[in-house]
Amino acid sequence: MKRKFIIILILLLIFLLSGCSSILKNFKDETPPKIVKVQPTDGAKDVDISSEIKVYFNEKLAENSIKSSILLIRKDTGKVMEADVSYKNKVITLDPKRKYVDIGNKIVLRGVKTGLEYQIFIKDDIKDDSGNSLKENHSFEFKTSDLDYGLYWFGPNGECEKYVDGRKNEYYDPQKPVVIYSHGWQPGLYESTFTQDQPYIRSTHNYSINTGKIWRKKGYNIGAWMWGQFAAEGFLEDEIIRVEDAEAKIWFDKNIRYKVRNGSYRYFNQKKSVHEIFYDTYIKALRNNTNENIRLVGHSIGNQVVITLAHKISNNIKENNLDSHYMPKRIALLDPYWSNSHFSNGKSIANVISDYAMEMATKNDVVIENYRTTKTSTLIGDLNYALQDIAAVYRVNAGFLDYLKKLTKFRKEHNYATTWYFWSMKYDIPANNNGVIGARASNYKIKQCMNIHRNSTWFWKMNWFGVGNMAGEETPSPYDDEFTMESGVISAIGN
Repeated sequence: MKRKFIIILILLLIFLLSGCSSILKNFKDETPPKIVKVQPTDGAKDVDISSEIKVYFNEKLAENSIKSSILLIRKDTGKVMEADVSYKNKVITLDPKRKYVDIGNKIVLRGVKTGLEYQIFIKDDIKDDSGNSLKENHSFEFKTSDLDYGLYWFGPNGECEKYVDGRKNEYYDPQKPVVIYSHGWQPGLYESTFTQDQPYIRSTHNYSINTGKIWRKKGYNIGAWMWGQFAAEGFLEDEIIRVEDAEAKIWFDKNIRYKVRNGSYRYFNQKKSVHEIFYDTYIKALRNNTNENIRLVGHSIGNQVVITLAHKISNNIKENNLDSHYMPKRIALLDPYWSNSHFSNGKSIANVISDYAMEMATKNDVVIENYRTTKTSTLIGDLNYALQDIAAVYRVNAGFLDYLKKLTKFRKEHNYATTWYFWSMKYDIPANNNGVIGARASNYKIKQCMNIHRNSTWFWKMNWFGVGNMAGEETPSPYDDEFTMESGVISAIGN
């Protein structure tokens, strides 16, 4: 009897459950999805240009309805910005892309920029898992901060992504060697479509060169320290050449101003110098790097940025505040500039830089190379002969620019130092007397060319005719360049 009762009960449960299943099958979800939150919030201001955009929903979405249904639009132009779109856990994420491109021998930056208004537009055809669409289009607006600075990692074709603490960066691998570039003075920043100087997409003399791809094929993480708005002091502004104003920000934390989109200046709200800001970012960004092959490259006054950074790292390692893996193994100075300014102790900036270089070369075994394409310091600066007595010194000529007017020629020669050095990673460049030259040469070989390791001071000078009697300095490419060793220093007159 008991057994019969159990069987009847089981059959009854099966009947009831099948009935419920039928009811559930007939029930249709007709409730549209809802947006519960957006980041940045609607109307937000001072949004960092590297910020991800997130849209939160109350239920799961049909992923195939998402990608073309959410747009980031620059309001003043109506242009849709390129962005990666992803979806996870009821959240759509837009990651705006930034990319340097060569358009008609002019390098421009595409992507979200400072001091502008943007719109997040969400179409009503986004669907939930049941096929229900949003009832209407939605839009939210925000304005980006008027200031951007930081360490950017680059991809193989001009793409770049700012380092943000705690966020995985698409273009950085902690197991690979590192090169980080610092630009110099940027007097024409806003006249050049808001594009800061970087070394990986270059244009010179009708050549378009993707040096980033060359370095990445060699296995490098390629980065750039972008401080252009701080460095954007004017050329002949108020009839004064203001390179010294930009230079001072590298060293001092007082009255640091930056240039904004309308050409005016605002003051930085942190009491830190440019090299101190760089140091803070560098330490976080490279905390997990296991390769320990780090190279710093500074152009113009950017040489002071990388030297002061490296010296601060050296001091903190010495005081047991930092692990030794942070110390760069090699520093390249590209057409470096030092003003005649002096510190309160009477030492010139050039004196201090050469002291730092000497200390790092002797105590940290840092390899230092110095490439000159102009005589920048002969105009209003310091020749810094003391540094030439320490570094491996090279004179790179740009004869292919001789047809230009003097001021234009000088500017292009000055910038050519960056192009030549990063391009030189592609080639083995010959020099006599066992000399080596260029980015591709090993640290060991460049160290052998450093004057601190020699009995007297020498430099290598580019020949008029290059390899196999080819054009040499008459072409932009390092491919046909050849160098000859000469005694002495690169001076104001002659070489």
